[in-house]
Amino acid sequence: MLMFRLRGERLFRLISRSAGAEYLDKALEYGNGAILISPHFGNWELGGLGLADRGYRLNVLTFREPDEKVNELREKTRRERGIRFIYVDRNDTSPLAIIEAVNALRRNEVLALLGDRDGSSHTITLDFFGRSTPIPLGAAYLALASGAPVIPAFVPLEGGRYATILEEPIRFRGGHGGHEKAIREGTQQILRVFEQYIRSYPDQWYNLFNYWEDQNIKRTKD
Repeated sequence: MLMFRLRGERLFRLISRSAGAEYLDKALEYGNGAILISPHFGNWELGGLGLADRGYRLNVLTFREPDEKVNELREKTRRERGIRFIYVDRNDTSPLAIIEAVNALRRNEVLALLGDRDGSSHTITLDFFGRSTPIPLGAAYLALASGAPVIPAFVPLEGGRYATILEEPIRFRGGHGGHEKAIREGTQQILRVFEQYIRSYPDQWYNLFNYWEDQNIKRTKD
């Protein structure tokens, strides 16, 4: 709530360093948009506000909260900052949200989403910290449909202020082996980057529940 009141210099005082912005700018030069993906890690809301304040056209792919008043407040504050939101329904297999997201990418806009938590039927089981884990496939589907690269994004707290970091883009291409191979290999690449940051800042992965036991996930055998 506090951050949404901050703009310009007051907002950027919270950020100590930035890295990787060139990856985003280069991706947008191709005209297919860019997909930013993060785990529930660090201060992802601050990252979105910073991008919007710098003039990037930002769309957030998100689930609705159980409390409708929370949704209304979030919509109002994001709309005031020029951040668009696209709702995904956990129980609805309708492609409308995907179509809206692909259209945003075709307008050469930025689409941001969180990619570490299973919230729909569109998942694949991959290795995550040595355990077979169902991982959502929204970023992979959108990348294949639009040609946009997927850029892992992180906003960790470092010594009282935040760093905003974009990693090298991951591209999903059908090619030899088809879409299934591209989805599996590309999503596994994303997870390797997630693991790197979560290991470096383990106290900033905000899952707040027993991630593997709650999902009935088994440890992967070596």
